[in-house]
Amino acid sequence: MKKINDKSLEVWLTSCSDHEHPLDTLYKQVNKIEENEYESKIEHLKMIQGIITRMNTNSFQIKGWTITLVSALLALYANSRKVTYIFIALIPVLIFWFLDSYYLQQERKFRELYKEIVNTAHYGTDIKEFEMLIDKYKDCKCCLVKTMTSITILPLYLLLSLGLIIGGFILK
Repeated sequence: MKKINDKSLEVWLTSCSDHEHPLDTLYKQVNKIEENEYESKIEHLKMIQGIITRMNTNSFQIKGWTITLVSALLALYANSRKVTYIFIALIPVLIFWFLDSYYLQQERKFRELYKEIVNTAHYGTDIKEFEMLIDKYKDCKCCLVKTMTSITILPLYLLLSLGLIIGGFILK
């Protein structure tokens, strides 16, 4: 058996790196493609998460505007004793109920897109890279009527609406 010294090992390693096996080269290329696709997916998911956050922020601000406008109109009623201000307060409640539901609907659609991208092995099957098509999510969970009656929306707007209607008729 021939003894291998450090010099011969160095020569052998140098010759191997010069003549890399074709499968090793292919493996490195596939890994590079998968790494690039993985990074693209992460960036795509970050973009979608940013959109979801904005939708959630909009929904929160709409609830704040609703309370503010209703309070202002009730203050006008308290100052003038005109019941019409109470009924006028119903208009922003109904408009903001619709708007808040719309933003929740959009948020749910983007959450579905997020889930689909996470569960997709590679781009190109159903979703293209950085694609944001949410119109295909039309199931019951994402419909406007379902979002208008969701637990996060219905109690606030329904109680405000009923309170204003009942209060308006009692004070008339």
